[in-house]
Amino acid sequence: MVRGAGPGGLRDLGPWHAVGATRLDAAKERSPLVSATIGVREWLEGLTVPAGLRCAAFDTKVVSPRLPGSAAKAIDKRLRAAGAVRACEPKTFFVHGKADGLAEGELDAARAWARALPVSAAPATA
Repeated sequence: MVRGAGPGGLRDLGPWHAVGATRLDAAKERSPLVSATIGVREWLEGLTVPAGLRCAAFDTKVVSPRLPGSAAKAIDKRLRAAGAVRACEPKTFFVHGKADGLAEGELDAARAWARALPVSAAPATA
C-alpha cells in the first residue's frame, strides 16, 4: 500500500502486487483483498505530485517463503521520482498469507510506524 499526505490528509492509495503482477492479474484469483480500483503500479504511472508532497510507502510479505525484493522500496522510489518527499523509510510488514493475518508483533509494529508518520499536509522540504 501507499499512503500519501496531501490537501485531503492521509489516504491509502491501493495494493502493489508481488512479482510484477497487476491488479487485473490478482483479480483473476477472486480474492476479496484485491483493490476495487487500479493498482498502485498503474496509479503511479500517471501520477502528478504537488511539490513537497510527503509520502510513506509500506508493503506486506509472507513469512514463508521469504521472497526477494520490496514493493515498498519500489513504490517509494517511484513516488520520489515523481517529486514526492519521503516522510519515513519504506517499511515491510509480515503476514502469514493472503487471508491469514499479520505475523506476531506486526500489528504493534504497524501501529508504531503509523503513529510516527507526519500528520501535517503542509509541504515538506527536501
